[in-house]
Formats: sequence, structure tokens, C-alpha cells
Amino acid sequence: MIDYKKISNSFKEKLILEYHPVGFFYTDKKPDNSIGFKNKGGGCIMPLIFTCAKGKTAAFNEGSTGYPCSAFYLGYKDWIFPGIEKFLSNGPFPGRECERIVKTAELAENYVKSLRPAEKEKGWAVFKPLEEFSGEEKPEVVIFFANADQLSALTYLLYFDAPEED
Repeated sequence: MIDYKKISNSFKEKLILEYHPVGFFYTDKKPDNSIGFKNKGGGCIMPLIFTCAKGKTAAFNEGSTGYPCSAFYLGYKDWIFPGIEKFLSNGPFPGRECERIVKTAELAENYVKSLRPAEKEKGWAVFKPLEEFSGEEKPEVVIFFANADQLSALTYLLYFDAPEED
């Protein structure tokens, strides 16, 4: 059986992480005492995910995803919102300043299309401290809140065993 508490504490100690790694998985049942939104449009899920690194559990389903982009990234929607490619690149985007994190709208659209899940998800998307995972639960993703040096160490570890992988 995997000891997630030991793994989490090892990463936190060896990388000198300020926050615990956060695990993510889908389940049919909402965890007790979890935080989240009551409905769609409630806000961005990132601050809630960050609270998971401080010991909380957050859960979202198709009807409680916060902003539309959260529903997309959690696998509940096929597309973020019309014009996302312009919002991420060089605009124009009505009513909001563009983020300009991608050079062109075409590159942004290709990037967002590459993120589409194979099929829509159902149930609850759960984020919680990795150390709180039971032996029956398996994280699909682990999130590290790290500074540049810690991120560099994680990247090194990622390629240590499989350098030919993307």
C-alpha cells in the first residue's frame, strides 16, 4: 500500500516546500467537510486549490465549478468560452484586458484544443493534501506550489528516470 503521507512529507522536507503537495482525483461522492462553490459562476478555483496546500479539501462538480474556465479545465465542458483564444493572446476581447500569455490567437486556440479531455467527466473533482490520501485513493495529478528553484528540482526529478518522455 502506498503511504501518501510519507511521500508528501518527503517532498516537502527534501525540496523545502512551504506548502504540502495537493492531490487531485474524481469520485462519485462529495467528501465530508470539503469547501467549494454552491453553483456555477462563483469565482476562480485556484485560491481554493491553494487552501488545499494548507490542509483543506475542495470539491467541485459540474454544477459548482466557479468560472466557465474551471468547468473546462476540470473536464465538465468542451470549450472554455467564445473568444478564449483572443483573451489569452493579442485580443481584442470585449470588456476585459487580454492576458497576452500566448503570442497569437491561433497558437492559443491550438493550445486550448490540446487540453480537451478524452470524454467529459462526471461526479466530483476533489483536491486535497496528498498526505491525506488513503490507500484506496489514487491521485491522478499532484500539484506543487513551488518557487523557481523547487520547480527546477521537480523538473530534474521528472526527467531523471525517463529523459525521452515529454
